[in-house]
Amino acid sequence: MIRTLSMAALLVCGGAALATSAIIPAPARTREAPAPAPAAPAAFATAEIVSKTPEQLRAAATHIVTGQVLGVYTRTQTQGNYERTDCIAEVRVTASEKGDGIAPDQLVYARYWHRRWIGGGPPPPGTNGFRGMPSENDTVRIYLNRDGNDGFGGSYPKGGFNVVGPNGFEKLTAPPADKK
Repeated sequence: MIRTLSMAALLVCGGAALATSAIIPAPARTREAPAPAPAAPAAFATAEIVSKTPEQLRAAATHIVTGQVLGVYTRTQTQGNYERTDCIAEVRVTASEKGDGIAPDQLVYARYWHRRWIGGGPPPPGTNGFRGMPSENDTVRIYLNRDGNDGFGGSYPKGGFNVVGPNGFEKLTAPPADKK
């Protein structure tokens, strides 16, 4: 038996890379059964920004440092149907892997943010901010952008470091050696 699938069926089944219609051999059956209904999309799916590869993070960053998180400071406020939390991680640098002006044992303050939907019904497509955020005492590698974009678009104040989004924190198990 041969089954022909429409483009809509291929998209539901994850076959978007196939042609607009395809002929796919069906498994042998003793009697014909109705085709299963396509899965319903997730009720609260959002259009998250895809995580960057280490190479993309390195290219986007003006500075890359490793160190221990001494503290995380937050401010949370309501913005429309979202609760947005702006964060600053205070990091004691153990090594500088890219960029000038940051030395071991120096403090760096890295800005980042995240938000959560508090409105009724499903949220509109969009990102919820940073992922893999650090906690106090974590040892991390941070991809930073001085005076610039954090990868989410928009305008940013001069002075300071923005973490490259959406995944510019890398948790480490032990302090790395200086790679600069």
